[in-house]
Amino acid sequence: MTPPHTRMIALGMAAVVCGCSQSSDSGGGGVGHVHISITGGSDTVGFQVPVRARRCDDGRGVVIDGGQHGNGLLVWLRDGTSPPDAGTYPLLSRGDSAATRGAIASVRYIFGTVAHGLIVDSGSAALTSKRPPYALRINGNGAEAAMSGRHAVVMTADRVPLERDTVNCAVQL
Repeated sequence: MTPPHTRMIALGMAAVVCGCSQSSDSGGGGVGHVHISITGGSDTVGFQVPVRARRCDDGRGVVIDGGQHGNGLLVWLRDGTSPPDAGTYPLLSRGDSAATRGAIASVRYIFGTVAHGLIVDSGSAALTSKRPPYALRINGNGAEAAMSGRHAVVMTADRVPLERDTVNCAVQL
């Protein structure tokens, strides 16, 4: 039987990464690259996906997401301004609603025949382009509910187009 806290973590992960299966409607241009090192072994996972950016409907951040073939990434940059400022953002835990500046990042990936998801909760995100198309780099690590240990993650997203539609960025636990 699965402990209740593990189910809650899994549900939270599913909620965070659910947008990763959506592909960009904008015709694209943006490319996200992800490299994950599995801690405690020599296994690594890498993939690239089309990505897009959308403003938060409250005007206080941008969501960059993309997915393809079961792999995906989701990054919420928030700094209280729109468009977001170029610079470094600390990585936050999923439920952090108090920090005004930071990034919440998650990854969904296929390893072998099994889908995995993790929230990258320590490290930093750097937005290197203030105006679209955006460029983003994340260096960090995170844990996943289904596996023990931490995973090192490097994500880059280049030429990320800003779409006209907005997305709800409210924190819901």
